Amino acid sequence: MPDPPLLSALAMLYAEHCRPPRHTKKTANSYAHRVAFFVEAMEKKNITRTDQVTFKVMSAYVRERSAEVSAATVNRDLTPIRRMFAFAKREGHIDKNPFKHEDFEELKLREPRPKPNALALSPKQVDIFLAKADEIAKLGYAALFRLTAGSAIRIDEARHYEPSDIDVQRGMLTITPKRNWTTKGYRYRDIPVSKNTIDALLAFVGVRDKIALDDKSVWNEIQRVRKAAKLPKFSIHDLRRAWASAMHKNGASIKQVSVWLGHCAVQVTERYIRIFETDSTGHEFLPR
Repeated sequence: MPDPPLLSALAMLYAEHCRPPRHTKKTANSYAHRVAFFVEAMEKKNITRTDQVTFKVMSAYVRERSAEVSAATVNRDLTPIRRMFAFAKREGHIDKNPFKHEDFEELKLREPRPKPNALALSPKQVDIFLAKADEIAKLGYAALFRLTAGSAIRIDEARHYEPSDIDVQRGMLTITPKRNWTTKGYRYRDIPVSKNTIDALLAFVGVRDKIALDDKSVWNEIQRVRKAAKLPKFSIHDLRRAWASAMHKNGASIKQVSVWLGHCAVQVTERYIRIFETDSTGHEFLPR
């Protein structure tokens, strides 16, 4: 009977297994990082083999980790670890998976659920932000913000978009896979856009290689512009939500918006759709 594999060796195999196109690059990197952190924590306890990982060991890991980070982060850490052991069992690297479904559910921490923000950026607020971005944003960022606000494509999709994917005559942007990259969930789609949004996309692609497009850099530039515009704090993803909310308010069905956003289910889109802030108290809608 061969010796059980080392955790470090299994982690490397699983990281290789997660590479695109199985997962997006961002997800694969996140999984590899979380699994490597887990292996390092285990090795500090002299737990180096897969057969040494038990429910008791995992419970202790969850307790120690929860003293340092939020419950949501702990639960995100557990997902790739569980999937790594399922992969190892499926591929014949281990004889027994220490994670039974009920055990995994027992390990997960209860996450506090804050009240969701029910309001979206209004079209007027988005226009104010975009105008200020045109005025003060660094090279390329204003075009990126106009692209996102006009099409709701994800930042990672913008990083990989090519002009050949634009159908100018139909006014459509097509999200398609690229070499060593795929869309989230493999959901390719056509998105209706205006000429202004197409112009923004072409301008962005032209300078894309000259600006930092990591999440932190984009976040910092949005905060700099929105502060100058005296707007509430928001992220680039909120421009995506604002687009979805405006499309629905203008008459598009939730199903249509869901397809354009590339969501896996209409239920996800329903959480995206927000109302716009108005002076209404709601009384005018009462039936009697």
